[in-house]
Order: sequence, then structure tokens, then C-alpha cells
Amino acid sequence: MVKTIFVNSTFATTGGVKTILDDFIDTVKTINITDTEFIFFVPESYQQSVITQDNIKIVKIDAKSWHKRLLWDFIGLKLWSIKNKIRATTIFSLQNTSVNYYKNSKQIVYIQQPIPFEENINWSFFKREERKLWFYKRFYLNFIKMFLSKDNTIIVQTDWMKRAAAKKLKKINYENIHIIKPAVKELNTELNREYIFDNNYYNIFYPAMAYVYKNHMVLVQALKIIREKYKKYYEKLRIYFTLGNSSDYEKKILDKVREWNLEDKIIFMGKVPYDMVLNGYSSCNLVVFPSYIETFGLPLVEAAQYGNPIIASDREFSREVIGNYKGVNFVDYDSPAQWAEAIVESRIKHKKYDSYFVKYETNWKDLIQLLL
Repeated sequence: MVKTIFVNSTFATTGGVKTILDDFIDTVKTINITDTEFIFFVPESYQQSVITQDNIKIVKIDAKSWHKRLLWDFIGLKLWSIKNKIRATTIFSLQNTSVNYYKNSKQIVYIQQPIPFEENINWSFFKREERKLWFYKRFYLNFIKMFLSKDNTIIVQTDWMKRAAAKKLKKINYENIHIIKPAVKELNTELNREYIFDNNYYNIFYPAMAYVYKNHMVLVQALKIIREKYKKYYEKLRIYFTLGNSSDYEKKILDKVREWNLEDKIIFMGKVPYDMVLNGYSSCNLVVFPSYIETFGLPLVEAAQYGNPIIASDREFSREVIGNYKGVNFVDYDSPAQWAEAIVESRIKHKKYDSYFVKYETNWKDLIQLLL
């Protein structure tokens, strides 16, 4: 009997969500499973790699807006199943939420949204750049729980997320919460990549999207402190953000940069493709990661492969992911003074480290075994 697995990922348009989808499809392509069909439900804009396997199908769904996504999860997937006379043995959700489907079909939910599980940080509805995060904090957990049953399986990326999920999702049996690390590719750090920064400067790179919790502002504040207290080091520093100037958050950061006359020190690169991020790791002198909420924090393990010195927020996720790397310095995410001191210390040392790559005990292939 042929098994049918629906992979629900209709919201995977950008960032880590799309990376997870791409990596999972790539893994399925490498595994010879003749008695199982995978049907991937993806956004209309999704650009997939070449797929030649008969047991992998891509179905593009218009679920870009929130109300369309909710409609799809509530009834759309089930109606598609009825219309096409295809019934899933297992539904695998890559977007945090389960769906309304037949009770005898197994459901596995991959949770990569940490905001509802973080207890100690809050946001304001009255600040435009924080309003979406306020919604995630206050209400998104209800959507995660909506169709969950005690027999469902939950996949998380880290130990801290397993503890947090067990606390918030009380109906799920603890043994049904599994930790499977994301697929971390071993990068070819010896490849002669394009040098994209001015080597007359000590170049600091922060590849991150425009979310408040990515905490770019602490670096802006730190640079101002360096100018005031460590002027001889300030002259040769530059920080590169992968930000533009379209969102409220980006505009707020840019306004502060201009107010403090830091335009020649903080460079807004705009949204860059992944190859350019790798060029950044290869070209920079220091990688910073002041984000304070992550399920995993992929740039940390990528930067370590290049032997970059790293300054990271001292949080559970960063300690778990990169704590054994000799080149990392952990500082308080909310202390510009500590960030300033750590940046100056790194500049004084001006050191590279041995490449660090960790192979985790679990991977996507273990997850596929749970689906079968």
C-alpha cells in the first residue's frame, strides 16, 4: 500500500521558513522511498529546484495573507484532498500549526516560531514595529493549539524549545516532543569567494532580517559608545546590516543612525541572496548576533565554519547551538556597553579561529522515519 504524506508549508516565502522547506525537499530527493508519495503544498511564489522523482509533487497554493492561510488550514487542505481523491496517511506541517483533517491521519507539527514560548519578553501593541510581535505573543499559541490532539507529534530544534513546548502545550505527551536539529550544511570555506567589504576597515557583519527581536539597535548604540570612549578603534570600524529602508523597524534604525551621524559606519546592504551572505562570512573580520529570540540561530553555526570571531547574545539558544566554539563571546543582549567592549576587544585581538562544524545526532532523515 502506497503511503501519502502531505507537507504543509504554504507560508514559506522568505527567511528561515523557506530554508527549512528547501532543505527538507532536498533530503526527500536523496532518499529512495518507493512506497511513499510526498505532496508539498507551497506558496504560489515558490521557486523549487528540479524534481525528477515521481513520488514528489509540488502544489502551489495562494495562502499569502493570514486569512487565506487560516482558511486553508481550517478547510482548504481537506477540500483539496476530497476534490483530488487523495487522502493523506500523514500530514507534516512545516509552519507551526496543525490542520483540520481526518482524525485517523497522523499529524506531525514542526515548530520554528519561538515567540509564543518566550515568557520573559513582551512587546507593545501601541508601537507599530512591535504590533505583529505582540500578536504572536498574545494569540499565536491559540492557533498552534487549535487542531492539536494528544496523539500528535511535535518537532522542535533545541532543548530549550522542547522544555518550553512541553510547558505551553500541555495536552501533548512529553515523549511525543522530539528534538531534531535543522539541516546544517557543511560549507566549502576554502572556495575563493568574492570579497565584498573594504579591507581598510575592521568589518563587522550581521546577517539578519528586519525584526525587532533581531536587536540591531543595540549595535547602533554600541557604536556610539565606541566613538565616545574608544575613538582610535572607532575610526576603522564598519558594521554591515542586511537591512533596507521599507519597514517601520528599518526606518527606525536608519533614523537613529542618521541622528547620531553614523551613516559612514553602519552600512545598509538591503536584502541579500544567500550566496552574498556567504561572501560576507568570507570577507568580514567579525560576526555579531545580538538577536535574543531564536529557535536555533543558523548564522551562528555558519559563521563558525569560517572561523570568524562571533559575539552573540547570552541566551539559551546561542549557548546550546555554539557554546563549544572557541571563537564565541557571549554578552548581555540588552547592554550596549557590553557590546561596545566586546567589539573593541575583538578588534584588538584581530583573530581568526579554526573552522568549527558540528554534526548533530539527529537530522532530517530521522524526521522522515517519524513520518513513515
